[in-house]
Amino acid sequence: RRARPSQFAAIRTTMDLEQIDEPIEFHCQPSREEPPSVDACLVTGITPQNTLEGGLSERMFFERVLAQFTRGTCGVGWNTFGYDDLVTRFGFWRNLLLPVYDREFRDRRSRWDLLPAYRFAYSARPEEIEWPVNDEGRVSMRLEDLAPANGFTEHDAHDALGDVRATIHLARIFKERLPKLWAHVRLMNNQTAVEEQLRDCTEPLLLSDRWIGLDRAYGTVVVPVLNRGKEWVFMDLHGDPQEVLDLTAAEVHHRMFNREEDQARLPVQKLRINQSPMISTCKVLQSDEAWGRLGLDKETCRARWNFVLDNLDALVDRLGEVLSEPPDAPEKDAEERLYGGRFPTDGEVAAIQKACRDGAEELRRAARQVNDERLEELLFRFLAREHPDALTEEEEHRWKHHLQDRICSPGRTGVPRIQEALDRINECRSEGRDPAILDQVEEWTRQLAANAGVEPASR
Repeated sequence: RRARPSQFAAIRTTMDLEQIDEPIEFHCQPSREEPPSVDACLVTGITPQNTLEGGLSERMFFERVLAQFTRGTCGVGWNTFGYDDLVTRFGFWRNLLLPVYDREFRDRRSRWDLLPAYRFAYSARPEEIEWPVNDEGRVSMRLEDLAPANGFTEHDAHDALGDVRATIHLARIFKERLPKLWAHVRLMNNQTAVEEQLRDCTEPLLLSDRWIGLDRAYGTVVVPVLNRGKEWVFMDLHGDPQEVLDLTAAEVHHRMFNREEDQARLPVQKLRINQSPMISTCKVLQSDEAWGRLGLDKETCRARWNFVLDNLDALVDRLGEVLSEPPDAPEKDAEERLYGGRFPTDGEVAAIQKACRDGAEELRRAARQVNDERLEELLFRFLAREHPDALTEEEEHRWKHHLQDRICSPGRTGVPRIQEALDRINECRSEGRDPAILDQVEEWTRQLAANAGVEPASR
C-alpha cells in the first residue's frame, strides 16, 4: 500500500512467448513523503539520487505504466499478485488514475502470475522441473534461484529487465516440459472456466497455494462448500472438518481472523475465482507417493469428504454465520483505503480527471464536491504535489502536517518510520553492506526529516 516504485520494466510477447518490440524500461523519481527502503536500494543498486535526473514524477510514471496495458494485454510477472499488482493498484489510486481496476479487466485486459503456477507444478508434477535448494537445505521458489537452475544464465537480480527475461524463460520451460499442465494453469485465468470447475465438482479438488507451505509441497485436497459470489469457501481435508462444528461461531471467527501464533489453522480456506486459483482434479496425483508429498492419505481424505457431504448444511450454516461478520479493519490513511469504501461514480471519475488536467482551482472545486473523504484528501495531496506554488498558507500548513505524519507514524517495529529507516541503515552498516549506497540513502532519509521539520533521535 505504501511502497514506492523506482523502476518499471516489461517485454511484450505473443501468447507463444515470442518477443514483440523492444523492451520497455523507465524510472520513477523518489518520494518526498516516504523514507526509502534501504534493502531495496541495496538489492537493485538504485538509490533515490539515481532516479532524480532521468526519472519521471510519480504521476507521470504511473500514467506511462497504464499506457503499456493496451487492449488485450495480459500483465504477467513473478509474484505479481502478491506485490507488483498491489503497488500498481495503489499507485493508480494515490495518483487519481481512476478507475483503478480498468487495466485488470476492461477491453480484454487481464493479469496473471507465474509463481503460483510453479507452486502448482511442484505440488503435481515436480519431476519435470529442476528445484534449487537454498543454504537452509529447502527448495527455493525465488526467481533468481529457479531461473539459473533451469538453464537461464543471464539473470541479473539487480535489474528489472533481468527479472522480466528470467520470468519469460521460466514460462517457456513450463510450457515446453509440461504442455498439458501449462494449458490448464493458463485456463485458470478465465473466471468462467474456474467457476465451471467448481460448480461441476463431484470429487475433492487439488488446490495449490502459498499458505499451504513448502512442507506440504504447497498442495492440499479441498471440498468447495460455500459460494459467495466471486469468493468460494473450501474445507481443507488435510484437517478434520468436525472441528468447525465442535467450535462455537465466535471461536471459529477468532481462529479464522485473529488466530494466535500457537493455534493451528482451521481446515477452512477462501479463494477468489478472479485471482487465477490453482485448482484441478486429483487425477494429477498419480501415485500414493504424490499424495504423501502433500502429507495426505487417500483413505483419510475419503472419510473426511464423506463427513462433509453428510454435514454440508451444518457446515454451510456455521461458516455463513462466521463470514457474515467480517473482522474489524484498522483505520488507514486515505492512500491505503482503496478497499475501504465504495467505488467512485462515473461522474466523480470524470470530474476528477478534468480537475487533474485543469489545475489548482479545479482540484479545489472537485475536492469540495466529492462525497468521499478519501477522494477529498487525495485531491488535496495531488494539488500539493503537482502545484506546490499555488498552495495557500493554510494548505501549506496542512501539507507539512501530512509530511510529518507520514514519516513519524509507527512503522513495523512500532517506532516512528523515519527512525525505523535510520535504524535499518545502521544495521546494514554493521553487516558490512555497500557503504556508498548506505551513505546516499541515509543522506536522503535525513533530508526528508529536515524538510518536514522533524529531528530523528541519535542512536
